[in-house]
Amino acid sequence: MITNGKYRHTYTSTASDITPLYRLTPNALLMYFQDSFARLMTIHNVAAFDIVKQRCMWVITEVQMDIQPTVTYWSEDFTVELWVSELTSLRIYCDFRIVRRDNEQLIASGTSQWNILNLDTKTTGNNRFPCRRTGGGA
Repeated sequence: MITNGKYRHTYTSTASDITPLYRLTPNALLMYFQDSFARLMTIHNVAAFDIVKQRCMWVITEVQMDIQPTVTYWSEDFTVELWVSELTSLRIYCDFRIVRRDNEQLIASGTSQWNILNLDTKTTGNNRFPCRRTGGGA
């Protein structure tokens, strides 16, 4: 769902997502962020399976994440919020927050940079970005 320029998707944690200290693992946090990004791109018809028809693919070139010591038990819901902070002809800068659904307590936040790679030339420089706006940001 996109509201106020932010895409939100709610997930339920599984036993394999949780550490012995009841925190979501860094791998799980990144996986859910990537899944939310893919869902947002699907809404705008620029998901990986859309752009591969144009001989292109998404490449994440940078990600930074700050993880909070927030307790999250198995089978609890949490929400990934993401928004496009900048869109250029070559890349998307996407910021995100992951919060507990029940009390909005911050679990993690971060920023990322995504590029579209041309599969034939193996470059990002000659691509015309296939979407103009993705629901948020400046």
